[in-house]
Amino acid sequence: MLAGRGIGPLPIPRGAMETSSDIGWTRALAGLDDNEVRRIERCLGVREGPARTPIFHQGDPAGELFIVRSGRVRLIRRMESGEEFTSGVWSEGYLIGLISAFLGEPRFLAAESLEQTSLWVLRSTELHACMQAVPRFALNIAHLLALLASDSIRRAAPLALESVEAKLGRVLVKLAEADSSGTTHVVRGITQDELGSMVGASRPWVNRALAAFERRGLLRRDRQQILLLDIAACRRLWTD
Repeated sequence: MLAGRGIGPLPIPRGAMETSSDIGWTRALAGLDDNEVRRIERCLGVREGPARTPIFHQGDPAGELFIVRSGRVRLIRRMESGEEFTSGVWSEGYLIGLISAFLGEPRFLAAESLEQTSLWVLRSTELHACMQAVPRFALNIAHLLALLASDSIRRAAPLALESVEAKLGRVLVKLAEADSSGTTHVVRGITQDELGSMVGASRPWVNRALAAFERRGLLRRDRQQILLLDIAACRRLWTD
């Protein structure tokens, strides 16, 4: 598990990269004054760890909420048959485990780091105390819970109708980050097995699909990276 350590008052990442439907920590703090932000800051701990480290397991008690400070986190649903499904890969600013922490129910997903990762940790008891002490924070958390439900429906609807090839393309666009030049977008640190678990396909199928995309000039595979050569064309093809 990721190792924890104490924390003093820290600046909140107001410019953090928001993910799907703006479900990020900056939204949780929207409209709060400096004193209210500091009140919540004092409740945060920090947990850090290397790549491929479990953050929590499916079925664990949900006693805390995690906010991604840096790195990327994969959320996983494991079936009794042994199969696993990756529900998403999230980065800076995203809230992990909010629903379970708010309800006090066992985790219905597992989470692991994909790379060196740092997380803020807010215990459920502190979450509820902050919501009682800061009404605007409580309203923001309620808004985030509604966004999570809406986002789940929004993401599931097209995936049910898309071909597996289109699902893979959509996932690649979502995971790609601009390189230092800004001209190429790169997918890093994701295995073909993990890509397969995101779209419901086998690793050999993913390998063949990536090869087909490569022949079409959409991407290039380079060691452990996938380079999207024309992100605008990929977005038009797979997300518009």
